Amino acid sequence: MVLNSDKGWPYTWKNEGQDTCDCYVNCEVDRAWQIVKVDLTEWFSSHCGTQFTPRRHVLIGTPGIGKSMAAGSYLLYQLLQYDAERLQMIAYVVGDELSLFDKNTKIVTKYDEGTRITTIVKGRSRRGAKGYIIYDIAMEGCNPPAGLPPNEWGMIVVTTPNEGNFSGWEEQSGSLRIVMNCPEKEDVKAMCVCMKRNEPTVQAGYMKEVEGRMDKVGPVIRYIFDKRPYIGWFDTCRSIVDKMTMPDTKYYSVLGTNKMCEGNYVSDKLVKVVRVRGNEGSELPYNALISSHLAELTLCKLAKLMVPNDFILLILAIKDDLISKALEKHSLFAFLIAAFVNAIILKLKELKMEKNKDDPPHLCALRVHPHERPFKPCLLPLLKDSEGKMDVEYRVLYKPEAQNFPLVEGFFFWTQIRRRWLDCR
Repeated sequence: MVLNSDKGWPYTWKNEGQDTCDCYVNCEVDRAWQIVKVDLTEWFSSHCGTQFTPRRHVLIGTPGIGKSMAAGSYLLYQLLQYDAERLQMIAYVVGDELSLFDKNTKIVTKYDEGTRITTIVKGRSRRGAKGYIIYDIAMEGCNPPAGLPPNEWGMIVVTTPNEGNFSGWEEQSGSLRIVMNCPEKEDVKAMCVCMKRNEPTVQAGYMKEVEGRMDKVGPVIRYIFDKRPYIGWFDTCRSIVDKMTMPDTKYYSVLGTNKMCEGNYVSDKLVKVVRVRGNEGSELPYNALISSHLAELTLCKLAKLMVPNDFILLILAIKDDLISKALEKHSLFAFLIAAFVNAIILKLKELKMEKNKDDPPHLCALRVHPHERPFKPCLLPLLKDSEGKMDVEYRVLYKPEAQNFPLVEGFFFWTQIRRRWLDCR
């Protein structure tokens, strides 16, 4: 579903470069509203009495997936449609700017930076108004004011997975977490169709182009729909991987855990959060690498920098729901570990074609030269991303990025080769 506002949304009022008037609603966005709606229904039901306080929530999601523009705007829309006799005021806060919607007078009052948001909202509460606050964390590391929300007001905080943004307020308010998953490919395709609804002849090509960007940088809708932002973001992500040093590897210990990135610039651009169930129906943000392409680049770099045993433990932690999937994708890196190679040497068997099954066996390079195992990994790019030929090195484990690479998951040259070029074609 697409909601359109000729005057834009509070998020776009604060961020002048964001000039879109469309709010795209997928199942994750609607899910956040349904949770809030249940609370409102319970709040205003007769059996709860007058002392019932609406629950507070923290909406957590990967940066750039539409928490503010989509979820925040859709929550505002639904709250404005809610019964005005029961819910008279809606406050939308972005950073330190407040937009106050009075549903009875149908007037929006905008307060500039520096305004005492708590004072204004509490003043309306003292006059008997009930309302709801959407608080969008626009500045990393800044908790909402301790005085929010006032009595008989509900509130939801919209934030990235950085506990420094909300931990103090969360503890004080006893809020519940809502974890928002990234958009699926079908969601992104639907957005492409809508964006090009007046240009049906270019829809298919545009959709394919956006899908390719999504494969590279993940479902970060802030960057994948336009070429210039995408290139800038992709270069930023590649630069983070290329410049990674040994001390930086500690920031990737969050992978495969529920621990948040804490706003760390090194890892938060490469990691997404996925909703998993905790105890008693709670929601936890599980950390995974944001795209297959950046996952390969990141893991190749980590394999070079980390102690082998620590790296293997990291791979096992990235279980992606099923441990077999992680082992299938990343077990190739085990060939970088001497103990693993030594353990399997005697168990290696040659695969022969049926017509050659009676031929004498070939020598196994690892068995003849056990100390010539690969010592570092290298990702072999897709043909469309390569320049045709590339320098090759011996004792380097080449891992093709292509999922349909012929026969092998990876390969290496165990001795120096005369021709130093590998033709990717």
